[in-house]
Amino acid sequence: MSRLPPELLIHVIDALRDCSSFPDQIRRRTLRSLCLTSHFLRELAIPLLYSSIRITLPGRFEELSRSPYVPEHLTSISVADHNTWGPRFLGYIPLVCSVLEHARHKLHTVILDLPLRAVMPEDDVENVKQQLRHTLESLPALTTLVSCRDELFLRTERELQGFGMIPGNWMTMTQLRRLSLYNPDVDQEFTDACLSLPHLEAVVVHNADMPGADAGPLTALVTANNPAGLPLTVTYICDYPEVLARDDLSYVHELAKRHPNFRVIGTPKEVLDHERNTTQDWIRGLAETGMLSQLQTEPRIDAA
Repeated sequence: MSRLPPELLIHVIDALRDCSSFPDQIRRRTLRSLCLTSHFLRELAIPLLYSSIRITLPGRFEELSRSPYVPEHLTSISVADHNTWGPRFLGYIPLVCSVLEHARHKLHTVILDLPLRAVMPEDDVENVKQQLRHTLESLPALTTLVSCRDELFLRTERELQGFGMIPGNWMTMTQLRRLSLYNPDVDQEFTDACLSLPHLEAVVVHNADMPGADAGPLTALVTANNPAGLPLTVTYICDYPEVLARDDLSYVHELAKRHPNFRVIGTPKEVLDHERNTTQDWIRGLAETGMLSQLQTEPRIDAA
């Protein structure tokens, strides 16, 4: 192997790149094997192996939190959990935070598919959901945040007023350019929080709760400008055709007709026909491959 010209070895590594920022398992195994082949190939493969990591809880968080390659190379991470609920799940949050903090100076993309909303406030005795919030806020390079199963209203001080959450001014990740959340209330608080982010360019909301007959908050979001002076890109993805057909939400479709930067997308039928959690898996897959942003530039899908 050492007799092969360096240019050919570099082509070997380049051939392992794909359109996704997250290498699949076959490519990751190949990269790990190349790391054992020679020092030269190891130096070429390590950045690819550690730049984007997809991990399912409980995963290798303790190992990653100690790895010298994580702070040097990790720029994108996707964290998922489908098998742990309730208080047991909370025990993994500090491990997630430890890896995020370890990579904090270069980490620009965080994709979370976690059952945060399944945890009742009284179960979070260690306040670890708030720890996750503070960790996300502390990442200076964070520009893309995707939450596939939660709206990330992680403020706990006001959670127990009645049965609802009172988010307050919850969004302080000021470097964010792209934000995707599951099931947020698109009300005035949400709009104000988004518009307080000075660099925000695109917002995706999946199964958002739109206030019936109150077009104000959504209109303010859709008509806002991004830092370049262009309209903020807003995408509303909905799993339920009956919701999109509601008379009191007709203003949503009217906004989409008047503003090309606002798109209303019905989740594809082939996704809906699969078993539970598939729509969140679909969103995560789009985010990992970079297609979630492309949904905002392709021809509009007519929903309803």
